[in-house]
Amino acid sequence: MIFFLTQVLAFLVFIGGVWSTSPARAALENGEFCGEEVVMTLPWKICVIEPSMSADALKAAITSGMEEVHRVDEWMSEWKPKSLISQINDNAGIRPVPVSDEAIEAIDLSLKHSELTNGAFDITFNAFFGLYNWKKDHEQFPTEADIKRLLPLVNYRNVIVDHKNKTVFLREKGMKIGLGGMGEGWAVDKVVALLKAKKIRAGFVDASGAVEVWGKKPSGKLWSISIGDPRPLRPDLSRKQSIYKLYATDVAVT
Repeated sequence: MIFFLTQVLAFLVFIGGVWSTSPARAALENGEFCGEEVVMTLPWKICVIEPSMSADALKAAITSGMEEVHRVDEWMSEWKPKSLISQINDNAGIRPVPVSDEAIEAIDLSLKHSELTNGAFDITFNAFFGLYNWKKDHEQFPTEADIKRLLPLVNYRNVIVDHKNKTVFLREKGMKIGLGGMGEGWAVDKVVALLKAKKIRAGFVDASGAVEVWGKKPSGKLWSISIGDPRPLRPDLSRKQSIYKLYATDVAVT
């Protein structure tokens, strides 16, 4: 499981090829099929290797993987007004909201890490939704009055998960949860599980820094993951100097 517990300065650049939307084919090995799409506002890349399957079947598997990312995003995104998370937030302090088993599992996992970190990781941070903006020329931050008013709403202990009735309830009006701190890793895990269930023996899923790999490349080589130097920060957030390269398989890195 890839899980985001805190801000990470290291920027992960996955070394692989792209099939479909990008012309960058140089890194592809024979029998390696990859696809790329922007989901959750980030570029996602999926690459699969399975010699027993046709090229069309492998491309279909990649499409299924991207659909799985969209599926997770549909219920998890607080930016979508009709998502399950938005429904929970809209009913804060009003009533419990029926949820899926998957949502309970994800929220339970988040609350567990809140306990392990004494609240350093807290999905109720989202009470501040919309008050921060770091975009150039559009910078916006909450006032001291905003912070004083909203900070009491940030308390993971006020997220009530009813496992028997399969509901989630936020005790205080104005509370909001957000699963952005673990959502990409959650989706990566789901995609890898789906591809493995299709008997695909090797590949990777890269969510722009949340990476999971399994098996080996057609040449027998391990997958290569580079960690970029976070300094100096560039305006476009690019990291062109690699400070560490990991050769690995059957591992998740963020």
